[in-house]
Amino acid sequence: MEENPYPRYSVGYVGRRQRKAGASILQRLLILLFVVIILCGGLLLAFMWQNPNRLTAFNPFFKEEEAVDWSVIELWDVVVYGSEPEGIAAAVTAARQGLKTLLISPDPELGGLFTLGWLNSLDMSWDITDGGRELLTRGFFEEWWDSMYGRPLSFQVDSALLAFQYLTQAEPNLLVRLNQTLISVENAPADADTNRSERLVRAKFRNEEGTDYRSEAAFFIDASADADLAALTTAPFNFGWQDVGRADVHMAPTLVFEVDNVNWVEVMRYARGLEDPRFGANEDSAWAYWEIVENYKPTDARAYLRGLNIGRQSLDWDDRERSNVLINALLIFDVDVLDPASKALARQRGEAEARRIVDFLRNEAPGFANAEYVRAAPQLYVRESRHLIAMYTLTLGDVITEQIFWDEIAVGAYPVDLQAVSPTEREKTLYAPIRGYGVPLRSLIPLTGPSNIFVVGRSAGYTSEAHGSARVVPVGMCEGEAAAYAVAYAMQRGITDLRQLANNPAAVAAIQQTIIENGGYLRLPD
Repeated sequence: MEENPYPRYSVGYVGRRQRKAGASILQRLLILLFVVIILCGGLLLAFMWQNPNRLTAFNPFFKEEEAVDWSVIELWDVVVYGSEPEGIAAAVTAARQGLKTLLISPDPELGGLFTLGWLNSLDMSWDITDGGRELLTRGFFEEWWDSMYGRPLSFQVDSALLAFQYLTQAEPNLLVRLNQTLISVENAPADADTNRSERLVRAKFRNEEGTDYRSEAAFFIDASADADLAALTTAPFNFGWQDVGRADVHMAPTLVFEVDNVNWVEVMRYARGLEDPRFGANEDSAWAYWEIVENYKPTDARAYLRGLNIGRQSLDWDDRERSNVLINALLIFDVDVLDPASKALARQRGEAEARRIVDFLRNEAPGFANAEYVRAAPQLYVRESRHLIAMYTLTLGDVITEQIFWDEIAVGAYPVDLQAVSPTEREKTLYAPIRGYGVPLRSLIPLTGPSNIFVVGRSAGYTSEAHGSARVVPVGMCEGEAAAYAVAYAMQRGITDLRQLANNPAAVAAIQQTIIENGGYLRLPD
């Protein structure tokens, strides 16, 4: 057969070329499809990275003005509201228990009263039986305290903030959001047919960009100082001394302020030289000067200077003659502690008074001859506002008799310290515990209203008198930790009602055992 002189145009070659061209187009389409899938996957991953644990609630029939109501709904195991130390204890503990946890706060940084209110001198609870001193607030608080370099009674604020940041960032199950605004809450009413009690379903927040979103959770822990989240629900509260018929009265807030160039050697010499067990000093703290500040006359008639609680900020052992300190002593009256504008005005009043106080101390107080006013704390130290009406409300009688409760989840022993409520009604101490008293799990749960929320910290279920002792932060941190263990127990067993949980002795005993296994301290009845 004669060889084809034009092989490129043979029938077989053309067929092969057509098939090759078809395959090339198909390959290009497959490659294009693969690229599109990769891009979409990348966008989805980026969205989930920025919005973990979120589902989009979509309603194709919504009206334009209702669009914001169909914003993103996030699903969490537990939402902790408030970045106070109590909230950090709750959130970190919940995350460690494997719960998907959101810690959300209106504050710009972690630490609340410690880092923004500058309360850097700890109000401790000790068992002082037979002259000893045994720490009662163990567990998470003790873990944090150990990170403060030598367990100081007065810590450095910057170190406290770093420790809180480290503790939260170490937990992969925990997301922290700061500078968020609480807008509203959504409750599910009780259902008699299914025997289901009222529940808090979700809370609505607004971020810094002005975007609204809703966070839904099986359980909520309100660790804000004023219980602002729980107060939006139907949970019942008293305010101030309402339980004793004085609803318009509450302990005055304090403005902590910073002073430089204090001679700490002279401060310790003076405080120790008083030879009075009520006063004293060590390398980081001092509590004295009562007889000196009694001579101070405030320019602001609605202010009062009590004895100085002083916490060192500069711990340079080689230069104790030029120490930087924080002073907790200036009380400010007639403040609406639930009104941001009133608190801002009180802070301005306090800052003006603080400058005059430093001038007074420079002339009258040993160790302050070269003192210089620096600045005031970003926030007021508010001692009292709301009090939860709980399943069990801790009373002054419980504190005085040093009760051990069957559902004890924390132990306190700070003196019942009622600070001044007016210029004429000054501070008083009602009792100083010896062994300590218990805080029941029931004191963290509302008597009525949502059955899936805890309130921990100073706004938990105490009477106004018992609050004088139980309000201190270390006790509240133990409460936050216990609440997180209770949530983990409930979720593992499908329990949705915290009131049912708190009335179940076997469940409470398991939660108590978890507290003890994780370093906590309880004194359980036989």
